[in-house]
Amino acid sequence: ATRTQMPLRDLLSSLLRSAERAAHIARSIRKESSLFSLLVEEKVGDSNTKLSGADFKTLADVVIQACVTAELEGKYPALKGHVFGEETCLFTNQRGETTDISIPACHDDSARKSTADLLQPALDGDRRAAEALSEAIHCPIDSVSEESELAEVSGEIDVGHLGVWLDPIDDTSQYMVGKEGNPVSGIQCVVVVLGVFDRTTGDALFGVVNQPFHHRSEDQVESDGSKAWSGRALWGASLGAERFHSPQLKTLCRPLLAESDNVDRSSCLTVVGSRSEDPAVLERLSSARSPSIRFVPCSGAAYKALCVVTGEADAYVLTRPSTYKWDTCGVHGIFRALGGHLLCANIAVSNPSLSWSELEVKYHSPCAEKSESFAKQWCNSSGLIAFRSPDVASHIIKALAH
Repeated sequence: ATRTQMPLRDLLSSLLRSAERAAHIARSIRKESSLFSLLVEEKVGDSNTKLSGADFKTLADVVIQACVTAELEGKYPALKGHVFGEETCLFTNQRGETTDISIPACHDDSARKSTADLLQPALDGDRRAAEALSEAIHCPIDSVSEESELAEVSGEIDVGHLGVWLDPIDDTSQYMVGKEGNPVSGIQCVVVVLGVFDRTTGDALFGVVNQPFHHRSEDQVESDGSKAWSGRALWGASLGAERFHSPQLKTLCRPLLAESDNVDRSSCLTVVGSRSEDPAVLERLSSARSPSIRFVPCSGAAYKALCVVTGEADAYVLTRPSTYKWDTCGVHGIFRALGGHLLCANIAVSNPSLSWSELEVKYHSPCAEKSESFAKQWCNSSGLIAFRSPDVASHIIKALAH
């Protein structure tokens, strides 16, 4: 029988490496303008988000999902069929030709060639582009710096009970057109999200998030002379009563868009959310007192939650069903490791007697019939409230209930 009991440290290490491979692919594609221009396909036939404007996916999304899925299922056979993501493995190029993207789990020369052969039709027959993308996919990643943070992680986990939600590129629109320098929108809002959940209880257990475009490197330069992008990975895990997380999360950042480092967070909370949030909700939040609430619209579901993880915001509030399990599972795993929560907002407001554990978002069962679209089945249908401090959450829920 296949052994499914594994050291938690090994699984977290694998997640960190897979997330870094995803980040490397995302950076490699974006810096090749000729390659990047070939990769966009408009999503059609799924109106579940209720948002206006075109929704796009890129071959980067599809390739990263296929690559990470192959890597994790190859190393942990018990996960086969239980790695779920936003995208299908199909990509339609600009000539209307559809390719089924299946990436080998190994990274030798044979894999590079077979991947280039597979990608060439998706890239309108461009062999140079296919080889460049294949090289990025199969780049050796033997270790990542964050693995040194795992020394204190202990315990074993039965992989046979786990599932994975993957968002290969959260905030594709910013990936396509985002600039740098704005703390609430832009390329730094792009996040790779890997979340592990218990297939029986639906609880988020572990999370890894990687920001591929977190900062410019001081010692690496691109071919055009500009400083190369460098990423940041954050992680968290809960195993029984044990909690582990990135060491830097012990120290909270200053508030997002703070006018000075002297902002009194006891008298004004910073809440991040969507630009399309219900005006009535914004009115309720703005009416709160002692402390007051400042609402800051941000790009990217995972990035908004990440702002709360790092302490740049006190909470993330969303009352609409416009996020999905792949957006939130990874960040939710980090919240739980920090003693925080990610709750169903609308249920929390209408049922104040329920405990945090009863209100937690779950990841194992769909919220709609199988006849509905995949996205509608796996949306966070009751909205979200993400927070590290229970006192903050109680204040926000009271404000929303008024």
